[in-house]
Amino acid sequence: MCKIPLTRWIANAAARFSGDHGAVAHQAQEVHCSRQSVYDHAQKVHAAVAAEHSGGPSRAQLIQENQAGNRPEIMTQDLDSPGSRK
Repeated sequence: MCKIPLTRWIANAAARFSGDHGAVAHQAQEVHCSRQSVYDHAQKVHAAVAAEHSGGPSRAQLIQENQAGNRPEIMTQDLDSPGSRK
């Protein structure tokens, strides 16, 4: 199982966007990674936040639609039927 250290990424992003001189170098030293990793993590966190607030449906809306069954049917045949496997 892949585990993404989200709290570390968020802390790295906070250091990057704080604007304090030396914050990125200090954070990189604290978490034993490169300064470039801090910048990369900050970019990924920023992109995730931007995507969440981009005007599309929220995660909660998508879950609600999924549970309500309001999704297009993409399968054209039943995979468990005997004639569907070749």
